[in-house]
Amino acid sequence: MATPTKKFRFGLRAVLLLTAVLALGLAVYKYRADRLPLQWQAYSEERVRESLAQGKTVLISLCANWDYSTIAHEWLALRTPEMYKFVRDYNVVPLRADYAKHDARVKRLMDSLDNRSVPAFIIYSPIPGEAQVVLKDYVQSEQLRQVIAH
Repeated sequence: MATPTKKFRFGLRAVLLLTAVLALGLAVYKYRADRLPLQWQAYSEERVRESLAQGKTVLISLCANWDYSTIAHEWLALRTPEMYKFVRDYNVVPLRADYAKHDARVKRLMDSLDNRSVPAFIIYSPIPGEAQVVLKDYVQSEQLRQVIAH
């Protein structure tokens, strides 16, 4: 028959082991989460307004899914674990405005920026009075970092 001391030691070991497993699991999750691709949402004026009201920076990828240059544009600028982490650390909301879908909201966005071409990135700052920044053609990760971190 197990004595109370043996039961206590077994219980303590079980608690310590469970704590270690949970801590390891959390560390692995955090490590992987920083390397997961961005969770793009569809562009809408409402999402931009809501995100800015919450104090978040908004990054819009103006693209056309049939155009390989727009796919390459996004891929070159954003597809690294470091950029995924940077976007998350700076609380950036990534939105995709796909011109190929003939969405009236995307057309209004392009008209408001006097922009007739894709690809482009549009960055909205949550700081009142700051103008949006439009980056066209082939944008490098460092350019995006500088504008977002400003």
